[in-house]
Amino acid sequence: KVLGFTDPIKMITTLPAIFSLSVEDNIKPKIDGLRVVGFTDPVKLIQRLPAILSYDLDRNIVGKIDNLRALGFTDPIKMITTLPAILALDLEGNIKPKIAGLKTLGFTDPIKLISRLPAILSYDINRNIGGKIDGLKTLGFTNPVGLITTLPAILALDLEGNIKPKLEMIGRASGSRSSA
Repeated sequence: KVLGFTDPIKMITTLPAIFSLSVEDNIKPKIDGLRVVGFTDPVKLIQRLPAILSYDLDRNIVGKIDNLRALGFTDPIKMITTLPAILALDLEGNIKPKIAGLKTLGFTDPIKLISRLPAILSYDINRNIGGKIDGLKTLGFTNPVGLITTLPAILALDLEGNIKPKLEMIGRASGSRSSA
């Protein structure tokens, strides 16, 4: 707790190897290194993904930031802060295929979309995103890709439990007979 970690028990439960790390030789330098790289709250970042303590700063973290920039992401630090698990994602096996999959679904700027909602990198392209597009079409939306581009957070909303009831409520409130 001296370093600012609020739940060290949870961290150790997630990454028992923390016991083998020296505070002075491993943990403090990692926190300092993350600050130098540009993370404003490295303690919070580590709390969210304790495995960061086992990552090589240059190869795994700076390398991932550089790779994300090379793909066209303008603020990889913000993306990683939002979704630290990005550091564990494989560039060739996950990130590039997600970008290609989004293009296949009709998104013209998948980099911008992912930048706005980094959690997209953890979604299944066909089931989660393709399924959401199909569901929105079923509800009567003529341009679901445009809707998702405008409001990426809609991907996290349940069609049956959230979107459809809201459409019905708005339809009733406006006097529309549509029961999309």
